[in-house]
Amino acid sequence: MAPPRQRQSIRKEGFSTHLGTLRTQNYHDPSSRGASSHGLKTIAWNPIGTLIAAGASDRTLRVWNPDRPNVRYSTELKGHTAGIEKVAFNPVKDAELCSVSSDGVVKFWDVRTKAVINEIKGLGDAFTLAWAPDGETLVVGNKV
Repeated sequence: MAPPRQRQSIRKEGFSTHLGTLRTQNYHDPSSRGASSHGLKTIAWNPIGTLIAAGASDRTLRVWNPDRPNVRYSTELKGHTAGIEKVAFNPVKDAELCSVSSDGVVKFWDVRTKAVINEIKGLGDAFTLAWAPDGETLVVGNKV
């Protein structure tokens, strides 16, 4: 396992200066039928900065290494039956990903094995989630 990358804070006044130096890469899914068919809704880094997860309204959940952004190098996690609203990596377990879909199903994934390690159903119109900093508690938000 790679050591954690050192984090840096950027003051609000200097944000635009630092933002101009960011490296960008396009993500293109060759299986998509058009520019809007993928419906990307959420994206998240793992805590050590080695993986990115993205969820879409078409139930697609992909994880990939940002150094190899082509979709053929990504891993698709299958299991949701509704569009994915939010993804979040556990802040203390770099391979544990959580996702919530529009039907209120929360899934906990081990991205190394592509397996669902836990699932919670019946949360109604869930649309967001967030881990506590210690990685022990997950909060799920519902539409009211």
